[in-house]
Amino acid sequence: MKPSFYHMHEVHTFSSLKNGPNLLVFSAIHGNEICGPAAIQKIIFRLKKGLIPLDKGSVTFVPICNPLAYKKGKRYIEKNLNRVIAQQPIPKLYEEKLASHLIPWIDTCDYLLDIHSYEAEGPAFVFQDTVDKKTKAFAQCLGSHTIVTGWLEMYTAPNAAVINEGDTVSYAHSQGKTGVVIECGQHNDPNAILIAEKAILSAMSFLGLTAPIKKKTKMTSTPLTVKGYKVFSKHQKGRFVKKWKHLDPIKKGEVIAIYHDGTQETADHDAFIMLPNSKVSLGEEWFYLGKRTS
Repeated sequence: MKPSFYHMHEVHTFSSLKNGPNLLVFSAIHGNEICGPAAIQKIIFRLKKGLIPLDKGSVTFVPICNPLAYKKGKRYIEKNLNRVIAQQPIPKLYEEKLASHLIPWIDTCDYLLDIHSYEAEGPAFVFQDTVDKKTKAFAQCLGSHTIVTGWLEMYTAPNAAVINEGDTVSYAHSQGKTGVVIECGQHNDPNAILIAEKAILSAMSFLGLTAPIKKKTKMTSTPLTVKGYKVFSKHQKGRFVKKWKHLDPIKKGEVIAIYHDGTQETADHDAFIMLPNSKVSLGEEWFYLGKRTS
């Protein structure tokens, strides 16, 4: 049986004659996250026209990692693709089959930049999953004013371990690669495309694939760093008590959400709410809590 068109990925690779790092750029892991594909198409156009000379190494783009979900404007078809990036002996679900096609690209890269957006309003930020110097430098080169850490710790906790079989960056780290996720803001914010485009160009420049970017202004303040410490799954029907934005501050004891049976989710510390999503299905991540570290 031939593979379905919607199990295949459009891949673009640009290589220099001079050896150097191989940067892999993913976007639309979730089909309703549209800023990445738009940004990548703009950069592909410029690369093809010679407007961005490639000095060394190579860059590979997979603009739409979840083709059918992207076509339907949905987050996923059968399962969150960014929770099943792992070797699947016999992939059955649609997203598991996609993962088996994406993993070889991660295996052959040196650096992975995975572009996302999110449901709530709020600022762009970078997920820095590990604290090693190489990952930290790669995360900071993207120019975000906010860095979020603690992803791996949150998902190895007993209450969350069953949710995440594997995400792109965790898999990349397991293979000795360097990778980060950038969340470019709310899904439909036009500025998210500009943020995604800037991140890609910054990553290419940082790795020496292209000429250094001349920065108009220097960042005058230290980036806000927040360490996530707990993920909350939606285990029964309920609602948020207000329209939370990403990185809204929350006081210890403050009510975040109420379930239909009257029970509540409250903050156990003074914290920030992260990635609140009022549209999740039961069993999925509803929101996260994080503490400021700098």
